[in-house]
Amino acid sequence: MKNNSSDYQTIENELRFTREIACGIIRQAVLDIKIERNFRRKYAKHIHDQSQRSAIVFLRSKAFKEICNALGLCHSRIKFAAFK
Repeated sequence: MKNNSSDYQTIENELRFTREIACGIIRQAVLDIKIERNFRRKYAKHIHDQSQRSAIVFLRSKAFKEICNALGLCHSRIKFAAFK
């Protein structure tokens, strides 16, 4: 019985970890879209613009919608918050 309890705890920890990673990716995508910065160096602006474009593609993707569905999150609310 002790082994089953340990296995269950391991699975729970792995699921929690995976959920935190997925939520972190979504949070970062929203931040990349919303944050406007002033850059002194052209290269830094290029990196920021690239991150912003990647975030936009991600939030419009089917993968984003599927991740939200798996996590029980409302993808349309997240997209609305990011693009408003």
